[in-house]
Amino acid sequence: MQTNRCARINSRARGSLSSVMGLGLLIGFATLSVACRTHHEVEVATKEPIRIDMNVRVDIYDHARAIERLVSGAATPPSFDTPFEEPEDSETGTTKEKASDSGLWRRPVEGNSPVMLVAADAPVTKAEFDAALARRKARFPKLVPLKSSGKVGENRLGLLAARQAVQPAEKALMDQENKDRMLVYRFQAEARKASIKEVQFAFAKVQREMAKRGEWIEVPTDPKNPSKPWVWTQK
Repeated sequence: MQTNRCARINSRARGSLSSVMGLGLLIGFATLSVACRTHHEVEVATKEPIRIDMNVRVDIYDHARAIERLVSGAATPPSFDTPFEEPEDSETGTTKEKASDSGLWRRPVEGNSPVMLVAADAPVTKAEFDAALARRKARFPKLVPLKSSGKVGENRLGLLAARQAVQPAEKALMDQENKDRMLVYRFQAEARKASIKEVQFAFAKVQREMAKRGEWIEVPTDPKNPSKPWVWTQK
């Protein structure tokens, strides 16, 4: 009888030990699984640039805001975190010379929004970028009356668009401004390794935010989907 009782106690002890070991293994596997999954999620998240929304990267937006504040006279020259380097010729290793403007600029129309296109083989140098900023800053006071009168508005691509009939001199002023804006946008796209459209969306967002009351701006009907219709409205 004593022998049977000991056997039952030993059997229960072995069962309890097995349960404890099984529980320990289960907790260990669960901890390892969570750790691996967390590490994987962090790695994936850091590969994607931070965005304000689906179309605008934070780094591009910050640069756009600093530049537009400089142009409008609201700020001193910005100090960028990433130095801008002039593109080099892949064969000679030297900085490419300024390309001729002849034949580079075209002006197709996308709905009511003018779009500036340039040849892909004409990289913008730092000197051209600086000169474009200086011209924009000097030109800014002349554009204020055009925008405040409602003749000209800021479109979805960060360019000026006529809302009413404009005089030849006013149109020439708009064209010069849009040309300089595209130099700035192309330089930013090259420096930030972004598409030109990403840069234009970022600058357009800043320009909408900086627009004065009564000025015309082109806004999305669905901010989360830029392919949806855009409409003109007064701020």
